[in-house]
Order: sequence, then C-alpha cells, then structure tokens
Amino acid sequence: MAQHVLSQTVIEHATKQSECVGKEFYFDSLKISSQKVSPTSTNGKLTTDHDMANVVKNIRQSFSDDEFASLLGLPFIDRRSLKFGEVVDEGPLCKVHIVTRSNDEMSVRVMDRKLLEHEGAILGVLPGCDSFPVLHGITSLDDNNYGIVQDMTYGEDMEMMRFNGDLEQFSLDQKLQLASQLCAAVAHMHSVGIVHQNICPQSIIINKKTLKVSLRDFTNAEKLYDAGKSRGLGELPYMAPEAILDRGETSFKEDIWSLGLVLALLFTGRKPYNSELFGLEDFMDLHIANQNRPRYAQKRPTSVDLKRYQGQGTLIEQVGMLINLSVCSTPELRPSAKYLSAAFTMFQSAAEA
Repeated sequence: MAQHVLSQTVIEHATKQSECVGKEFYFDSLKISSQKVSPTSTNGKLTTDHDMANVVKNIRQSFSDDEFASLLGLPFIDRRSLKFGEVVDEGPLCKVHIVTRSNDEMSVRVMDRKLLEHEGAILGVLPGCDSFPVLHGITSLDDNNYGIVQDMTYGEDMEMMRFNGDLEQFSLDQKLQLASQLCAAVAHMHSVGIVHQNICPQSIIINKKTLKVSLRDFTNAEKLYDAGKSRGLGELPYMAPEAILDRGETSFKEDIWSLGLVLALLFTGRKPYNSELFGLEDFMDLHIANQNRPRYAQKRPTSVDLKRYQGQGTLIEQVGMLINLSVCSTPELRPSAKYLSAAFTMFQSAAEA
C-alpha cells in the first residue's frame, strides 16, 4: 500500500523563516486538511517524500481519539458504553468480540491502530451494499489497540459450511441467489475502486436462515490507485497466478479468479486443486509450469462438473461457462464483476420463473 499520495498543491514549501501549511494531502488513505507543521529538513524546505512522510507521521501521532475517528469519517465510541462478551473469531492480526450497546448486539474487531486506519479507510467507502458491515464507529481499548464497532454478522463461513456438508443442502435456486449476492458485492466493491485480494471461503459468511451473504476480512484490500506497491498474501489456493507470482500490477481481475473458485466450490463442493498443494513454492511451481504449456494442456484449478443438476438445460451450462471463464489463466479474458453480477441475477430470475 502506498504510504502517502501527494498532489502538486499539497504543501507550500517552507523557508527558514516560515512555516509549512498543509493544504490537503493523504497518508495511509486518510485525508488530512488544514494542518500547520514546521519544516525540519535541510535549509528549512520539505523537498523529498521522506520529509513529507515524517511531517505527516508527526501530525498523525498527535491526534486525539476523537480526531483520529473523524479522519475516518466515523464517530468515536467510548469503551465504557460497550459491554464486551466472548471472542467469536481470532486471527493473527485481529480478534472479534461480541458486544452490547444500549441492549443492541454488535461486534468489535480489535486490532492495532495502523491496521484500523487501513480497514477503516477501506470500509468507509463501501456503504451501499447489504453484504458489507454497517459501521457504527471506532473505540479505543488502550494505547495500542482499537476497535471497529459494527453490526453483528450472523452465519457461518463457507469453509465451515463445506466441511459440515451444509453447502450441499442448498437447492440450485438458493445457490444462484447466494452467487448473485456475492457477485453484486464484489461488483459494488470494484465500483468504488477497492480490490479485496483475499476472496476465499473463510472471508464469506452465509446466514442459512435468511440466505444473506456477507463479505469480510479487508486486511489485504487496497484502493486501486494505491495498489501495485505491495500485494497481501491471501489464501493460497484461491490466489490468482499473477498474484502468487507477483507479476504485473494489482488489478480487479485477481478478485475475479478468486470469486470464480468460490463459485465453483458453491456449485460443486470441490476445493481448488483438490487440496493437493500446500505451500507457496508448490503453487508457484504449478503456475510457472502452466505458463510454459499451451492453454489446452494447462492444469485447471477446479473441475466445474455440474452434471448433478440434471434437467436445467442451458442455464446450468452457462453457469459452468462463466465459472470457467473467471478462472482463465489470462487475466484480460476474465469477465468483470459487474458482468458476473448481471449474469447471475438473470440466472436467478430464470430459475425462479
């Protein structure tokens, strides 16, 4: 992720006798305005990106919790107004608590300040789609740990549902409904310039009762204009070849590959590559070998065998074709999320007719 993006009119360069006035600039995706800072570089001038970054870093560290929250466009919530319950999910970078606030059940994702800046800036541009969490604000647990307060997401992740056999209980109509929601969520995310970089069964929550799909885990997500600087390491079996090999700049097409594999899992119950590969080097070797083969001889990540859906005519054939196209080894040939969303909405309507 780019650490700072500066425009031509960002900073009025200071002389020894004057101070530097920040007009408008970005740091870790946060917009900071009307800040006055004193020059610290040689001859009193801010002449390099390093100087700029140090200035912004000093500003950022001086923010109060309320000011920090306002930079994210979210209210600050006093921790004392939250009653913390059990931990329902925990990973290497954050953990999720159930909390109650005024008798309303919510969740708090606890993480360090730097990660919260990143996720807060990403989640702040996602409203407008029911598959993303509704944010209520941020809270501070101590000097190092903060939390994003959001609506509680009910359901199980797709990997757990696959393991328990729950995915097999959905009818074709229900699977098309779930696929339509998921594609719409990714299309909305891409429309506001966000690439997720870790779409996988563990990042998708399904409520079996309401059939609502939720997309979570934006640790690796990037605003596309910031992307290309670094790639997060997602769930290896679901990462696109160009992401694993770190070739080219980050693009929405990486998400399409991952989305295609998740859709294949939904409709067939099969994990990519039959789980025969385990480490990064294994996947790198596979994708390098594939690039040296003609396309017809390349090892495909999944078998989209939809014979179980007998009697569905061309509809299920078109579903299989779209999934296969989504995991094409040539990124440019993969369809957009907007196209997939429109197609699966049409498939859902056709199945219900």
